[in-house]
Order: sequence, then C-alpha cells, then structure tokens
Amino acid sequence: MHRLTRSLLVVAVCSITLIPLGCGSPLTASQRLADFDYLYGAVLDNYPFLTLLQRTHGFAWADHYEEYRVLVEQAQTDASFARAIELVLCGLRSEHADIVPGAMVKAIQSTAAPVWLQTLSAGFSPRRAEYWRALAQERTETIPATAKAVYLSGEYVVAAVCPAIANMVELRTGWVVESVRGVTVLDYVESHVTDRRLRWDPILRQPFLRELEIPYGESVFRDGLGNRVSLTLPTANAHWASGFYRWPAIATGTDWLFSQVIDGSIGYLYMQRMAATPTVARDLARHLSPLIQCDDLIIDIRGNPGGSGVWALLVHMLTKESLEYQRLMVPRASQLMDRLCADVVLSGQGFSQRPKSELEVFGERIPPEVWLEQFGEPICFSMKIEPLPGGYSYGGRIWLLVDDGVYSNAAAFAAFCTATGWATVVGTPIGGEGVGLDPLYFMLPNSGMVVRIPSVLGLNPDGSANAEYCTMPDVVTRHLPDDAVKLPRKAMQGTDADDDRVLHQCLDLIRSSR
Repeated sequence: MHRLTRSLLVVAVCSITLIPLGCGSPLTASQRLADFDYLYGAVLDNYPFLTLLQRTHGFAWADHYEEYRVLVEQAQTDASFARAIELVLCGLRSEHADIVPGAMVKAIQSTAAPVWLQTLSAGFSPRRAEYWRALAQERTETIPATAKAVYLSGEYVVAAVCPAIANMVELRTGWVVESVRGVTVLDYVESHVTDRRLRWDPILRQPFLRELEIPYGESVFRDGLGNRVSLTLPTANAHWASGFYRWPAIATGTDWLFSQVIDGSIGYLYMQRMAATPTVARDLARHLSPLIQCDDLIIDIRGNPGGSGVWALLVHMLTKESLEYQRLMVPRASQLMDRLCADVVLSGQGFSQRPKSELEVFGERIPPEVWLEQFGEPICFSMKIEPLPGGYSYGGRIWLLVDDGVYSNAAAFAAFCTATGWATVVGTPIGGEGVGLDPLYFMLPNSGMVVRIPSVLGLNPDGSANAEYCTMPDVVTRHLPDDAVKLPRKAMQGTDADDDRVLHQCLDLIRSSR
C-alpha cells in the first residue's frame, strides 16, 4: 500500500464526532460506497489535473481506488464518512477540490448558469451541504507540535518554538530544518502530509507546505553559523498559538482594504481578500482617493486567498488606457464539460472555442496530456477593460506584491498583470489556479453532500500549465533564513519596510529608478 494512503487510513478510522448533528436517516454501508463510486467516476471523467498531479507530485490518484474504498468501508458514522470523502478529495491537491459549505450552495442556487446545476438533483439543500461540511472540517486529536517552520525560498525555517519547551532545548528561530525523524524534511513533507495544504514550487520543482509543524522526536537543524545540530525534541503538553504572522500582517478589522502613503510619494493599498460586498466600489474609492497623487502605487495582495473578480473593477477605476487580455483553458472531453463549454461559448461573455491545432505554436511548453483524446478543444476567454468615465486615469507606475499565499481570483489578478504589463509584479511565485473557470459542483446521490473540483486546465501566456508553473513575478524575491526571525509577532497597524523583504525590495526598485 502507498505510504500516503496508510496515513489516510489511520486518520479516517480515528475520526471523532465532536458535534452531534442529524440530517435524515443514517446512511447504509452500500449507500456510502455508492456515493464514493459516483465521486470517483466524476473525478476520473472531469478532473483536469490527474496527469499533472502525477508529473509534479508523483502521485497517481486514479490508481488508489481500492485504498480510498477501504476508507469509506471503514466509515461507520456520518462524521467518519465525511472525513473519508474529504481525504479522497485532498489527494487531488487542489484548494478548489473540497466539500462545499452551505453558504456556497446558496450562492450557486442564486447565481449559477443552468449548466452548473445539471449535476445537482432536486434534493440540493444548503442545510444538508453545511451538515456534511461541518463534519468534514472536524479533526482528530493530534499531538501538539514542538515548533513551527515556514517555507522560505526552498527551505523550512523555524519561526516559533512551543513556549512550554523553549527552555528545555536549544532550538532557535531562524534555524533551518534539514531532517525530521530520520528522513529529509522534503521526504517527511511528501510522505506525512495528507491534505491539500501541500503546494508546488515551480522554481525548485518540489511540493511544499507554507507552514510545517515539527513533531516530537529527533530532528536535525542548521544554525545561523551553518553548523548541523541534532536535537531530540520533547513532546509539547498542549496545543499553542504560533505567535507569528505572515507579511504584510496588517490588521484590517472589518475592512478588506488598508491604505497609506509611504515617503510622501508612494501609495500603498493592501487587499486582504477579493471582497464581494455591495460596497466594494465605494470602499475602493475611499482608499484610492488619498493615493492617486502619488508617483507610484503599490498594491499588496500577499496572502490573498481570492474571492470575487473585484480586481477588474480596480483596474477599471485606475487605468487610463484600454487593456486587452486573453487566457486559454483546456477542458476534459466529457459529456458534462462538453455541455459546459457550449454554454459558456453561447453566453456572449467573451468565451470562444478554438481548435487544438492553435496550441502547436507553444511547442513543448504545452502540457503533453492536452493532446490526448481525454482532453477537448481549448476555450479562450477575452476581456477588454476600458478606463472608467470619471475614473482616476492614474498616470504613475503600479507595482503588485505577491507570494505563495495568493490563490484563485487573486492569482487571476496577478496573471492579468504579468500578461498585460499593467503592473510590475514583485515577490515569490504565486500559489496557482489563477487561470480557469468556476469549479464543477456535484451532489453525491445518497448523502446529499456537495463537492467541487476544478473544471479546466489553465494555460500561462507561454502555453505552460498555470497549476504547474504558476505565475512568476517579474521580480523574484529571494528570502533568507533570518526573515523567519523578523516575522511580526502581532498584527500591525501599518507597513514595516525594514523587516518586510518583499516590500523593501519593491521600495528599493522604486527609489533607484526615479
């Protein structure tokens, strides 16, 4: 049995129901297995990243049917069944592959085009979806971490040590993790992590965690002088708050934006998320107005998980010239995706279907699987953003700060900026899945559980897969181990250019080019 799935079995069997919830008659074993088979077939037919997952992570998801089936067979309660399905989806390594919460179900019911609802039956219920989502989010009891490390430019660097053991070991923040429990830290991450937090580093071509919890036992570190230090870490007696924040670490309160002027002539706008409230236009205007006279404008989306397409409104308000942008996506050749593609092409919203032969211009950069019969004809999305009448027509330079926490619609914004040159992108490679369509939604027939998976394989302007090569910044920041020591220990009321390496690099570029 694959070492990953051995870990999955242990986690699923040990699932504990912490919240008593009821949602109709209990499922029988055969009903749970039928739901799993439905999900497995939907993924095999429609998921666009199966080959890419094997190429990057070395994991052939489709080959693990029997192991996944055992997870479901051993699920005796609704909670353990929900956790088993969640782990099956985790194997797809996408933050767009999960069990859908009730609020999202309500949004689908009110906004989705008819094709998105074709996989959902008359029993489609937000309450039922929320029930299964809540159960799936429960976690088993775990042993507290002894220390926590962050991934910086290919290395895991200690950012916090459990306060209860800090005086018992000589471990220090800023030390680099080399091995954990007798294996290299990279092997430990690949073999012990069973959820979708595992991302892909397009520069070093390796999977990674943004943050790694270091367990008790023997680990080897490299200290600030380059010496190797072997430590046997004791067991922490309780879970503890990590005590650090990732940059920019700005406290926005109930707002999703923060703004300030740096050095009297550099505007700074932080977007904590891509909000979808009715007041987004007013919110943007309120924060942009004090910045519009600045010679340079920095837009910071680091850590932004996505949300709405409000970034297009931001560009609409700021640009002084027309901007044209295209993105290519390749769907699987399934009956469902054929219907979806026909629907979006007929929507009149900038979509068109192209022959595969048009992809030949990209040569070897194109993912080889798209030439197989399992993939259909590519979809092209074209958009044109005109200056907003009465808008700002901003004439200064625009800079976009990014990191590996940028995802979904935030990653789409970064992809737009690199493709059009509207902003100079500074930071580390972006989390991925910023080029695509809305996910596909499926309701499992017996449980009513609603799940989603990505719908298309998005391509970068050079033809490479966005999920594999991500969106590369125009200026790539190289982090040092000392950056983990300088991480903020509390939410901040503004920016800190002294310790924030990405912001510091951007400000240096601005000042040196004036």
